[in-house]
Parts: sequence; C-alpha cells; structure tokens
Amino acid sequence: MNPEFLDILIFEVDGQRHGVAADDVQELLPALTIAPLPGAPAGVEGVINLRGAVVPVLDVRRRFGMPAKELGLADHFIVVRWQDRLTALHVDRALELARFDAGALAEIESARVAKWQDGLVPLHAVRDLVTNAEVTP
Repeated sequence: MNPEFLDILIFEVDGQRHGVAADDVQELLPALTIAPLPGAPAGVEGVINLRGAVVPVLDVRRRFGMPAKELGLADHFIVVRWQDRLTALHVDRALELARFDAGALAEIESARVAKWQDGLVPLHAVRDLVTNAEVTP
C-alpha cells in the first residue's frame, strides 16, 4: 500500500458513518445467526461459526453509546483481526471501501477523521473497538 494513501472501510451505525482501516479487516459478512453466549462480557452479542472458527460478535452500538437493536437482515459483520484473533463487529451496513490521500485525513485531539463526500468520518482503531475481555472466550 502506498503510504500516501489509506484504504478505509466506511460503515454506518444508526445513520452515522464511521471507518476502520482496511488493513485490519479480514472480511465482510452479511448478517448471520448469532449464538448467545451466557456470561459473556458486556458488549459481546454472542458468537458465530466462521468456517469452523468460533468468533465473538461485538455490539458496536454499545461501544458508541447507542441503543441496542435486533439483528436485521441487511446488517453486516466486519470481521477484524486483533492480536491474532478474529472478532466480528456488528454494524448496520458497510457502505464502501474508500481510498483517502493524506490531505483528506486530520487529527483532532487524538482522534482521526477523514473528509468523505459531504461530511467527516471518524476513523477507529480496531484496538479501541475491541478489548481483551471481549475477545477472550
């Protein structure tokens, strides 16, 4: 990847756009049935079976301080790799894979944002969305 550019997966949660670095994304999945996980840490909706691997599903809405919602047919799971583990981020929908040049990115008080279409998109580091407690079975 050219260091002058950053590829970002743009997604939507409750009508708000957000992004994660494409380098951290393993794959994008349509909504799957989530198996409940009794005693799971707060923020873990349950687990999915991804080709034989048990993968925790995190409630991104909870991370962003938004009300929970039922799994919808149009929802997506963004499967990310963090500390050699896979974790699925439950989002309302993935919008697009976008390439940003350095001029479209800004740091504001330790937060990164990208200028995209008609607005700004907060960029999230996977480590900030996923904690050790949430990915440890």
